[in-house]
Amino acid sequence: MIGALVVSGVPTLVILVASRRVTARAVVADERDLAILTRAPRIQGVAMLVCNGLWAAGLMVAYRVPGQVPVPFLVLMFWSCLLVYALTLPVGILLGYRRR
Repeated sequence: MIGALVVSGVPTLVILVASRRVTARAVVADERDLAILTRAPRIQGVAMLVCNGLWAAGLMVAYRVPGQVPVPFLVLMFWSCLLVYALTLPVGILLGYRRR
């Protein structure tokens, strides 16, 4: 599993770094954009805590005996929290622009 993450992550990292170098010169941002981009990641932490809290509460109610939580639920918990992390930055940016 870790090997698959490394194998899929390295090309993604290379593509992100290469595209950032190309577009870094063409980006123009004013003070409002910078303020929104600095505030947007704050939503990610809150969303991750909520996601983990909901999973922990749900699994605690469903499986009261320690050690009885099936492994697929733990994997699903990990991937759902990763998905929440990835989706909340764009949502934070959209909310920042909508409020202004």
